[in-house]
Amino acid sequence: MNNIRTYTNILWVIILALQIGCSYENNPWQGASYTGPKKTDTKDDFTLVVPGTLSYNLQTFLENSATNNGSFTDTVLMTLEDDIFTKSNQTLIEGLDYEVSGSPIPAGLSLEIVTTSETQAVIALVGQATSHQASDSVNGVRILFTKDLFDKGVAPSEGNGEIFSIGFEATLTIVYSGTTNFIEKPANNGQVQGALHLALLADTFANQGVLVENTDYVISAGTVPSGLHITLVTASINTAALAITGQASPNNAADSVNGLEITFLPAAFTGNAIPTDGSQSKQLDITLINNPSLSYSGDLFEENAANVGGIDDFVEVSITLDPFAPATGTILSQGTHYQVVSNSMGDSIPNGLNLKIVVTAMDKLKIYFDDQAYLNQLANNVSGLGITFLPALFSGAVPNDGTAQLTYDITFTDNPIFLYEAGIHDGSIGGREDADIFCENNTPPSIARNKIKAFISIAIEDAIADMPALHGVPLTSPILGGFSGQVVANTWPDMLSTGVLSKLSNLGVVQSATSPWQWYSGSNVDGTVDLNNTCDGFTSNQITDTGSVGRIDLNTNPNDWIADASLSCNTQARYLCITFD
Repeated sequence: MNNIRTYTNILWVIILALQIGCSYENNPWQGASYTGPKKTDTKDDFTLVVPGTLSYNLQTFLENSATNNGSFTDTVLMTLEDDIFTKSNQTLIEGLDYEVSGSPIPAGLSLEIVTTSETQAVIALVGQATSHQASDSVNGVRILFTKDLFDKGVAPSEGNGEIFSIGFEATLTIVYSGTTNFIEKPANNGQVQGALHLALLADTFANQGVLVENTDYVISAGTVPSGLHITLVTASINTAALAITGQASPNNAADSVNGLEITFLPAAFTGNAIPTDGSQSKQLDITLINNPSLSYSGDLFEENAANVGGIDDFVEVSITLDPFAPATGTILSQGTHYQVVSNSMGDSIPNGLNLKIVVTAMDKLKIYFDDQAYLNQLANNVSGLGITFLPALFSGAVPNDGTAQLTYDITFTDNPIFLYEAGIHDGSIGGREDADIFCENNTPPSIARNKIKAFISIAIEDAIADMPALHGVPLTSPILGGFSGQVVANTWPDMLSTGVLSKLSNLGVVQSATSPWQWYSGSNVDGTVDLNNTCDGFTSNQITDTGSVGRIDLNTNPNDWIADASLSCNTQARYLCITFD
């Protein structure tokens, strides 16, 4: 009897529970249901539906520690038991298949739920959190599934509406992008270009705006080039940009800095702590590319109109960007400021010319030649000579564009005639042939040209005046002293009309200004032959024969230099020669 009463009480409890459930039959989130008649029906028609259950392999999403950038690779595997999904291999729709409540999902992220089978689904966070500091972590994200997602038409009462958390990495670090090598601008004016961008993770900058050296950061392992300044400015609470401002002076390549290090101090950060992963320091390079350049007004030095081996031409050298190191007015020194370079044939500057280079302004040089070339014939033209400027000339970098070298030419307008003494002999030199041989054997090698002739009148058909016609002596070429290069006369006709410019002994025509003072010429004052005074064609040394002589120590006549008197042919006197092309 007692057992019957107990069973009766249990049955009424079940009926009461079913009646209560009937009042929620239209609730889509219900955890249990029934089918059959309303509560007014008999108890024999009730059918109880038992819902499935949901389980999860984890309930915490952790930020991707490899990137620490607000993204997530963690996923949650959700498993359904004692039921199946009405959607398989589909992405579920928020508001239709599930609802999210509780703590909001961080901005930049969204929830994605995909059923991978009838009994399993994957829950993921997609996107990238706009802010992903440790303080942005959230707890209490609730996911509640609707009953229509389940084949039984009843939402699970176990595992439905679970709470999930989203956690961000708490590692303080700085992520860098952009350049760490600040290179001088193409204008080559000492200003550099480039920017280094910083992103601070897991903290914020304590102050906004310009960060202060020695308060927020320090510079070490080098010195910023004079005139440049590191500027570090925040762009947001956790981003900043580093630039190098100002203008380096000097801005030579040698002033470049490698391995300059910036290190942040705790005061820069809200948390008053620096990263411990090494990102608190960054090495910087500052590359200066100062590249001065030289330009030249020309590359040719031509003999001047006097046609005696002198050169009036000069070349002006200009430099860009940097001034020259020596002061204005300084005459540069070979071997210190420049080097003279021979051409490919081994030729160098003609003898007698002296190269001079002077600083005429802080950015200009003048290259010129003083004195006169001993040999100023066409054959003495030289091409491809060089000047290489050395580092001591420059206040900054040496030009590396090839302009530190000048290649130039020296040209002469025509061939000079050299007049010189061959030696002393009596009047029997041996006529024209032997006189020429005497000259050839006694010509200084430095002036020897293609043709060598004794400067003497032998006969009416072989006189000094006729040498241009007979031997090709240039009429317009200057006559120079063979031992000095000094001008004896400007042209052949001038020499035989108005005379020489000074005493032959003063013009380097003779080897010594001593006795004998006479030289055998056999000539009249105009260079024609003196028929009665040629020592019989300069084959006789008889005392009874005479030869016309000039004086090396006179030019007052003005022709006593060539026809002063006559001597007995047994007298020792000088013989003069000419050499020319």
